[in-house]
Amino acid sequence: HVDIDETILTVYDRMMRIYETETAGWSEEELIELRYSELDNDPLAALKKIYSTLGLPGFSEAKEHFASYLASVKSFEKNKFDYDDGTAELVRGRLGYFIEKWAYDAPGTAGNGPIVDGGQSDDRGQYGETAA
Repeated sequence: HVDIDETILTVYDRMMRIYETETAGWSEEELIELRYSELDNDPLAALKKIYSTLGLPGFSEAKEHFASYLASVKSFEKNKFDYDDGTAELVRGRLGYFIEKWAYDAPGTAGNGPIVDGGQSDDRGQYGETAA
């Protein structure tokens, strides 16, 4: 029997600690972190921010292709998952460091709805966001 909750919490913690170690000292020209909600709310603007921040060429040329793709997935509906107080407490206890570091709303706190898209809270996307 594999405890999927334990596996997810352990792997996420390990992965994010390795990420922190490997990116320590990187400049803003080498790394950009953005909230999932930024990407979700205005994906084209988020892509432009990524290109601009990292000094990547070609956004103007690719913009139409990005827009076309985004239009093709516009009707996609995120998965929604409900969690109980015990699960919320487990996540806060195990991943509290990351919740605080990136100023997420912790699961189970006021204003949070169900987990959406396998780790995002309500449509604000404030829980479990990823760095890009």
